[in-house]
Amino acid sequence: MRNRAGLRPGDCVVGGAVVLLAVLLWLFSRGQPVGRQVEVVSPAGRTVYSLAQDRTVEIDGKDGVRVVLTIADGAVRFTESACPDQICVHSGALSRAGQSAACVPAGVAVRILGEGQVDAVAS
Repeated sequence: MRNRAGLRPGDCVVGGAVVLLAVLLWLFSRGQPVGRQVEVVSPAGRTVYSLAQDRTVEIDGKDGVRVVLTIADGAVRFTESACPDQICVHSGALSRAGQSAACVPAGVAVRILGEGQVDAVAS
C-alpha cells in the first residue's frame, strides 16, 4: 500500500536508515584529531614539519617536477606544482590526523601525523 507521495512504509524506514548512517559518518569524520605535524616524503628523503609554524617549502621532485607546499593556520596544502594535471593542488588543505595527498609525477607525498601516531605496527 502506498501513500499520496507514492512511498511504501518500508521506503521511509530505508530512507531514515540512510540519513542516520550519513549523520554518523559525518560525526565520525569530525572526530578525527587535529594533526600536529606533517610528514613530507620526497626523492630527497623524509622530513617532518610542525603545523604550528607557518612556512613555505619548495621541493625538487622526480624528473624536474617542482612542488611548493604551504603550511599555514595548522594545515598544509600543495600550492604549486609543475605536474600536468594539478591533482595535488586541487586536493586542498589537510589538517586532520591521517589525511594525505601526493603529487605522483614529482614523487612527493604528505601525511598529517596526530599525537601518539605510530609509524609502524608493533608486534
